[in-house]
Amino acid sequence: LTVLEGSTFRVLPGTESLARENYPVVLRFDDRRLLIGTRFGGLSLYDGATMTPFHTEADAMLESASLYRGLTLPNGTIALATTSAGLVIIDRQGRLVNLLDQAHGMPSNAVYALMADREGAIWTALERGIARIETPSPASFFDESDGFLGAFNQHIHEGRLYLAHQGGVRYVRPAAAGGHHPCR
Repeated sequence: LTVLEGSTFRVLPGTESLARENYPVVLRFDDRRLLIGTRFGGLSLYDGATMTPFHTEADAMLESASLYRGLTLPNGTIALATTSAGLVIIDRQGRLVNLLDQAHGMPSNAVYALMADREGAIWTALERGIARIETPSPASFFDESDGFLGAFNQHIHEGRLYLAHQGGVRYVRPAAAGGHHPCR
């Protein structure tokens, strides 16, 4: 990262490690820091002098999936696009809010651009097409990967969704980090 002083670019102190980074993600994190992400080096907070690692619940995935773009969403969460593992959303404390990939309904795991619209939805430019993502979504989808085997009847009781089927009754647990809703 550099700053233009007169007609000369000067490297910002503490950012020398970014010299060979072609596609860094640089987002305003707060009034005094930037969130900086690199393709395989994870996330850091930069305060104008030093870069400090910003550890998240998505670190392992981000460091192996080629981080490519980032976007601060209207609700303050951060969407991070990869070229091989879809889109991850984290909160300001680094907790995983949602993971969106082909296994969870995305048309492609390669996300090349992000934009938030007026309603707060995320538009993604993908390897194959575009997608509009409402997050948090007002709808939930359950299939075999969630342990859902079909139901003859369903009922919500005290905030829990119960599913009756030929083999018995199951219920859906509240969403865990990543948006998964396994059945029990």
